[in-house]
Amino acid sequence: MGTLTKPNATAPRSAAATLQQQRAPVAWLPPEGITLTEWAVVGARFGAMSRLSNFLLGDWLRFANNQWGDSYKQAARITGYDVNTLYKLVSVASKVEVFLRRKTLTWSHHALIAAFDRNEQRYWLGQAEELKWTVEDLRIELRSAQRANSIAQGSSLDATAGAKDAHARPSVALETIVCPKCGEHLVAQGSAQGR
Repeated sequence: MGTLTKPNATAPRSAAATLQQQRAPVAWLPPEGITLTEWAVVGARFGAMSRLSNFLLGDWLRFANNQWGDSYKQAARITGYDVNTLYKLVSVASKVEVFLRRKTLTWSHHALIAAFDRNEQRYWLGQAEELKWTVEDLRIELRSAQRANSIAQGSSLDATAGAKDAHARPSVALETIVCPKCGEHLVAQGSAQGR
């Protein structure tokens, strides 16, 4: 067994920082002399990793399920995520095709529209990206569209008056996704139960 040594107080600061980083693997410690530009580049990478990680895990587990059958328990042991979270990740990754995903939006943006058809997903993700909507902004817009659709369906307008023009919002058919394994509900609007 090796011996533990205390860092020498006269050791260069970068060596002490390296030792500190080894002791704190869940922390980011800035390298000595980092510039504002370098700091910004690191932040952009962290943001991208965060936005991608849920899709990466969902796609990874979806592959395993297709290849070797139900792999949720094994994936939970490997990743440290609970099985219910992994079900959600796979559900969204399965419903939002790769070519529709927007790298500038979070996984939560995509989870809100996962229950919609491809055209509605494209529309809502495009709006969220173009208008720089937060997840809450998207949730509000979806609720507004749902209310508008409910009012339109309840009215006695004739078919021509209710026709959509090319730039109108698509209808929002909010549905609840139920996990076939655990029965957990995922609601397109992101209700407290389905978040």
